[in-house]
Amino acid sequence: MIFMIGNFSSKVLIFFLLPLYTHYLDPAEYGQVDIYINVLSILYCVVSLQSIEVVYRFIQDAKDEESKTVVITNSFVIAFVGILIYSVGMLVFGLFTHFEYTYIFIVYTACNILAQFCQQCIRGMNRSLLYSITGVLSTLIQIICNIVFIVLCHMGAVSLLWAHALTYFFICIIILFRCNLFKYFHFSAVKWNIIKEQLKYSIPLMPNALCLWGLSSLGRYLLLFFYTTTEVGVLAFATKFSQLLGMVNSIFFMAWQQSLISEFHSKDRDGFASSIFNKFLQLQFCAIAVMLPCIKFLIFTIMGEAYREAWQYIPIFFVGIMFNAYANFVSMGFYGAKKTNTVFLASLLAIAVYWGLGFFGAKYYYIWGVGGAYAVSQIIYYLVMAARVRKYMKITIAIRNIWIPLTVTVLSFLLYYITSSLLLLVLWTVVFAVFACAFNWQLIVQLKAMVLHKRNH
Repeated sequence: MIFMIGNFSSKVLIFFLLPLYTHYLDPAEYGQVDIYINVLSILYCVVSLQSIEVVYRFIQDAKDEESKTVVITNSFVIAFVGILIYSVGMLVFGLFTHFEYTYIFIVYTACNILAQFCQQCIRGMNRSLLYSITGVLSTLIQIICNIVFIVLCHMGAVSLLWAHALTYFFICIIILFRCNLFKYFHFSAVKWNIIKEQLKYSIPLMPNALCLWGLSSLGRYLLLFFYTTTEVGVLAFATKFSQLLGMVNSIFFMAWQQSLISEFHSKDRDGFASSIFNKFLQLQFCAIAVMLPCIKFLIFTIMGEAYREAWQYIPIFFVGIMFNAYANFVSMGFYGAKKTNTVFLASLLAIAVYWGLGFFGAKYYYIWGVGGAYAVSQIIYYLVMAARVRKYMKITIAIRNIWIPLTVTVLSFLLYYITSSLLLLVLWTVVFAVFACAFNWQLIVQLKAMVLHKRNH
């Protein structure tokens, strides 16, 4: 719930900036900067050498202040060297190409890495509330910067880059001084064997991050190869709804990763993981069953007619997101064991399957082909993860607890395609929502008790 406040609420606030962008920014210029932001997200993964993941994971095992100092100092050295090499490379690139965004690329990437580094430090120290507060603060700062730069200073779409960069800078400063992170940086704590251990953990995560980026973007480029940007727009619209569930899942995984790492060496680890996974399965099925009829109702009432054909493709992307969530759940076992090679290999296999099936699928079956290729790639992704993780963590699926929500989800899929009445869609949404609450009532009561217990203590 704390992570939800800091992450989901911030994304909702950003949504309200869209009218500002569309009113003041030229579409071509906005599109160009949007591409740059996408490129910068890739550069972030490469330049940081995934030291952000390192500091969070290794600080979980630090039992005293001295150990935390060693982890944070050496992780920072990795990040700093990456930033230094990248900055020199960008300056040389800008010198020969006269790239007009050279300096903002350097500032943006450096501030982003440092801000994320500081946030993962406090998250690793289990200061989840402060972590979430900084998430909300970063959104508010970004909104203010965008309004000032776009409306008052008339800087154009480059404002988005500067607003992000300044936001990262302020968040970094706030955390450094609020938590006095300076005390964890000591030159004497730099140890080559620790750096080697951290790099052994982080380097396999880099290609994995690139593969995950490819899985989220590949479909658009496959469609664009055979069709036009119109078809890409329909695909983007069709995936928005499943991405909403994916975003909620990603917030849950932050809490799950933290819980699993803290319990990874306990005797009841497998039972603990199995219990959470079975509840997660139930919630996924129930969420999809409720969302599908609601989505179809919204598409045929408040969405533009030009996008209405997308309704038929939406369920297949939910299948892909669902198995992606299951794969990400079990993948946390590799993070707990500090064995990240399998994560990369499984991601590489998934993107290869997506590319192979998607190329022919897009050509002959349009968006159906892309969606089917994505779903199959995620099913394979999950199966590989589930098979390999058993070496470190055994998760048992309680079939008797999931066949009812699974049946209801299948029913929801069928009704989604055969029901055309908007009134019936509303009725089915209410029925499925009541079922979801009733089926998960025990879990809801447990969560309520936990919240009240935390509040009273």
